[in-house]
Amino acid sequence: MPISGTLAICSSCHGYDGLGRPESGIDPSNITWSHLTKSYGHIHNGSKHPPFTEKKLKHFIQSGIYPGGQKANPEMPIYAMAQADLDALVAFMKKLGTLRDPGLDRSIIRIGTLLPAEGPLASNAVSMRAVMENYFEQVNRNGGVFGRRIKLIVRRFDPEAESLSTLRKWFIESELFALLSPFVPKGEVLFKEAIEPFDIPVIGPYTLYPPLDFRENRTTFLLQPGIYHQLKTLKGFVEKHGDVPRPKVAILYDDSAENRRVMTQLQNEWNRTDWQPFLIKKIERQRELLRQNLMEMSEAEINVVVYAGYSDELQQILSYRASSNWQPLILASGNLVGDVMLNISEEMLPLLYVAFPSLPQDRNAAAVAKLAQLIDVEQVGPKDIRAMTSCYVASELVLKALHESGRNLDREKFLSALEQTYKFKTGLMPPITFTRNRRVGTDGIYIMGLGEKASKPDRGIMIQWFQTDK
Repeated sequence: MPISGTLAICSSCHGYDGLGRPESGIDPSNITWSHLTKSYGHIHNGSKHPPFTEKKLKHFIQSGIYPGGQKANPEMPIYAMAQADLDALVAFMKKLGTLRDPGLDRSIIRIGTLLPAEGPLASNAVSMRAVMENYFEQVNRNGGVFGRRIKLIVRRFDPEAESLSTLRKWFIESELFALLSPFVPKGEVLFKEAIEPFDIPVIGPYTLYPPLDFRENRTTFLLQPGIYHQLKTLKGFVEKHGDVPRPKVAILYDDSAENRRVMTQLQNEWNRTDWQPFLIKKIERQRELLRQNLMEMSEAEINVVVYAGYSDELQQILSYRASSNWQPLILASGNLVGDVMLNISEEMLPLLYVAFPSLPQDRNAAAVAKLAQLIDVEQVGPKDIRAMTSCYVASELVLKALHESGRNLDREKFLSALEQTYKFKTGLMPPITFTRNRRVGTDGIYIMGLGEKASKPDRGIMIQWFQTDK
């Protein structure tokens, strides 16, 4: 029966490495060149045939007839291929199993990272680099991974000077096995486009704007949800608790390429629901213009504001709400608004929910002590602690996956090991799990808001762990 060749891909049975793995009662053979050309030939189903040559292999692919005249098992397709394609296939099979993935040689595994070159977040870069370098220095002192040392390659990233071509050129020339905790503030969209043609595993990017779903980049493993998942989870939380039976939604966002991408995705998804946005606006930095926008939303009877901006403008919004009759529910990302809940008056707290991927309570003393062996945690601020925690956990994941991949390391084994991570406890953030179609490690988000005791003197802040939608 003739079918499309795309339905009978060689690697689906024989594996990406050509070694063949039994599955569903079928036992595909090893098709590496050294195996096919063994001088003593092969035995299949009790019958023996001579070794393959290049000419005999091409004949077999097109006819299903082994050297010597025996017919192959019916599970093995035969292929109608152009001569040029057949030549290319056999040339590839001659190399199959002999080529190492980029970033690997007998003694070194090259791991890369990108960190901001300058600006207000440059202190994060110093702390993150120190953690990663000291972590792998310890690993190398203890013998490395199956005799290989880990070499960290650092590139300082400047979004103003960087371009797609220069970044892709660096990926090619650096020959990296994987990327660890890349931190590219204001360059997330550029980074995503630059890495797209490559199959470089990316573990624990320190970003608020990761790929929006698994299909965007299967080689990227996120430790925690970004802005997109945080806002989606806030919506699910409000729907579950029935806080707003008839939502009339406005989206306010800080104008950046990353935020525009997230807002477009949310709008496309919510347009088919009761949360169809009535209004989508960029946040005005000028106080009077922002106040005018808030008056317009009040007149339009907006009762849900999805906020993707920073704490200064949020405090202005909360102040306006507290002084007016307009009382919308406000949903915000904790990564963006920071400690706003600690710096506002009590009358501003009602109807404000803030999402956090993790909280200080996730850190235990033993894990912090291990981190302190790499860098003096007493000398860094809260933002540096978050950055250091992220790259330390990502480094732990990399080391775990390298050990589980075994001595014959390649990217596919490495990715497979990461995909089998289950409730990996780091003591620094909630447990991490990955699967073949899940690339966000933690499976929930903390929702903070006014507690149920709001009408009593001892009212407090509610902290609830809410499952994200993977």
